[in-house]
Amino acid sequence: MEIGADVLVNSLNVVIFSAQISEIRPELSGVLIDFEVNLLKLVATDSFRLSEKKLKDDQYKTNFNSAWKIIIPLKTSHEVARIFNNSSSLKIYKDANQVLFRTETTELISRLIDGYYPDYEQIIPKSSETELIIDRDSLLQAVKLVSSFSGKINDIHFKLKGDKTLEVYAVNQFLGENNYLIPIKMKGVTFVDIVFNWRYLLDGLKVLSGKEIILNLNGEVRPAMLQSVEDKSLLYIAMPIKSS
Repeated sequence: MEIGADVLVNSLNVVIFSAQISEIRPELSGVLIDFEVNLLKLVATDSFRLSEKKLKDDQYKTNFNSAWKIIIPLKTSHEVARIFNNSSSLKIYKDANQVLFRTETTELISRLIDGYYPDYEQIIPKSSETELIIDRDSLLQAVKLVSSFSGKINDIHFKLKGDKTLEVYAVNQFLGENNYLIPIKMKGVTFVDIVFNWRYLLDGLKVLSGKEIILNLNGEVRPAMLQSVEDKSLLYIAMPIKSS
């Protein structure tokens, strides 16, 4: 497969943070490259959040004519993003156990992670009970401001104030509480109170592009999905924290 190095590096950089080294589940200790002939997907998850980046077939060239999946170790993924950051065209070769990344001047070869990647597509919401369109910078600022009042589990709360305002707040028994109100556009049902890990939300918001983001919610315990209004090729899933 031949692909622009900048395309691959940028794609890795917007998903890689969702993976985490795991001795119990080694398949999660890397980035999944899922080739579907007419679509290439890069996926990373630690089971609490998930990132997926899609590349259309006009963004790469290949002589592979059947689908395949490989799991690139996390360390290798970081090295690819670092080494080929200033390269132009990049070729990828793979067999059952190894992968090779090659430019005219540099080669990087790595073993693959053996195992089956979880069926992550089943947790990606196909519809949503509530859809919020929010200014990305406002939500970023809100999460940062209230995070200092979060508890040991980094919990912050989302609560609707009518159908045009979202309240982001955190309560700490020692520090007090802090809240931030953000104007929104809403479709669907009103939710009561959804709790998130603010660090996970911040990671997702940082890699999404554009002025506005879509936040799709399905109640207080099911996965929430964030996407840019302008770019649907990248999605980010965050699991809410169950309220005690």
